[in-house]
Amino acid sequence: MKNLPNKPSELILLALHDLELVEASPNYEVNMFDWHNPTYPIDEPCYVCFAGAVMAFSLNASINKSLRPGNFDDDTSEKLIALDCFRQGRIAAALDEIGYTCESLEPVMEFADYQDDPEEFKLDMKNLARDLGRNGL
Repeated sequence: MKNLPNKPSELILLALHDLELVEASPNYEVNMFDWHNPTYPIDEPCYVCFAGAVMAFSLNASINKSLRPGNFDDDTSEKLIALDCFRQGRIAAALDEIGYTCESLEPVMEFADYQDDPEEFKLDMKNLARDLGRNGL
C-alpha cells in the first residue's frame, strides 16, 4: 500500500488528482456520501467520495470491496478522515486529525458542494491546498 502525503496541501492535491481519475472512469461514480461502496450487480459503478477516490486509485482498493477509513492503518485512516473534513470545510478538525494546527486559516470554511458544482468544488479544494501550502502545511 502506498503511503499518503503528510502535508495537508499535498494530500488534498493527491485527492483532487484521484477524483479526476474517478470522473474519467466508467467504473466509478462520485457520491460524497459513500466512502467506497460497490453496487450490485457488479456492472454498476462503485460510488466514492473525495477520500474514497484516494482509496480507489492511490491505495488501489478493490472495486468490489466496501471500505471505510477504519479498513486501513491508523495513519492512512486519519488522512482519509481529514480529507472528508476538508471537503466539508471543517479545516481545524481536518488539521487536528492529522496532527497540525493553523491559526491563520478559518476553522470552518464554506465550499461548493460537489454534487451542485463539481468544477467549483475542485477549485475550492485547489485554493485550500494553495492556502495551506502558503502556511507551510
